[in-house]
Amino acid sequence: MWGGIPSVMAEEVHRDHTDHPHETQETPIMDHHRDSAQMEHQGHEHGHARVEIPEGATVPEVELQVYPDAMKGWNLEVKVTHFRFAPESVNQPSDWNEGHAHLYVNGDKITRLYDRWYYLPELPVGDNEITVTLNTNDHKDLWHNGTTIGDTVQVTVSP
Repeated sequence: MWGGIPSVMAEEVHRDHTDHPHETQETPIMDHHRDSAQMEHQGHEHGHARVEIPEGATVPEVELQVYPDAMKGWNLEVKVTHFRFAPESVNQPSDWNEGHAHLYVNGDKITRLYDRWYYLPELPVGDNEITVTLNTNDHKDLWHNGTTIGDTVQVTVSP
């Protein structure tokens, strides 16, 4: 897919604590770029229809954490609130508070996620953008106030 397994280059972590002010833990190798609970939609139009969260409704949130695996690759943790993973209802009409996530690496869709954890065996050398978006069972992107509900983490891999 992307060649051999390179080593991890430690990066300084820059976190935006505006939507998670209680967090103090910093995880190496990642840099969150988040605006409130929504990811700014900079070049992430993935060609899906979208569902805007209704005014006054509790807005789902997603937080992506990326951890280097002890053997090789990366472990991704997708934390959601006010949203339920519903693999039993995939491809069916649904409400805005259940469904699945879509995983993108450097703008390319990798897979759907139906649970909190995912193992990513490798990343290409250099800077990588890992993004998750929340989606309804019928694959519509969830939006609130004009932005996709998602999270992006930057991971730098050295040769």
